[in-house]
Amino acid sequence: MWAGSLGTIPLIYGLARLLVGALAAPFNAVSKNPRPVALSTFPDMRSDLPKQAQIFFDPDWIDLEFTEAAEPGYCTMTLQAGPQVDWMKSLQFVVSDGENTGVDLAISTQGTRREQSLTIPWDALSNRYARVILGKAKLFGVLTQMYDLNFVPYIRGFDLTVKWMRD
Repeated sequence: MWAGSLGTIPLIYGLARLLVGALAAPFNAVSKNPRPVALSTFPDMRSDLPKQAQIFFDPDWIDLEFTEAAEPGYCTMTLQAGPQVDWMKSLQFVVSDGENTGVDLAISTQGTRREQSLTIPWDALSNRYARVILGKAKLFGVLTQMYDLNFVPYIRGFDLTVKWMRD
């Protein structure tokens, strides 16, 4: 009796993995339609620094902070995970005209990796197709694009810190 029971364990395990894989398959595609974050979210850059803005879409809470560029000619984008955020978050800088992707840089946080930065030259920011896309891990840990910060050309001369406070 025991020999037959032990022989079925790998079979059950294999079937369980197959079932989970089949359930996850529809979710493996990364969303190509992240929620646009309008220019009205962007602070008035003529007043004093630092500038702050927030993105609130239940359940997400994301703080954006704009400071004077630390390095002339470059923008440093920093992604930070808040104290209660452990699942993967990403910041992707993309220059795409809808058909061709010219620049595609990404950073992410997860678990103990709480902060990452990337530095981009101002001329890349000036491209009208430049975007920052914020993403997060969702069902089964699949990274999904959530928010499209389509005001990137306007942040020339500033550094951007994205603090993902709640998800």
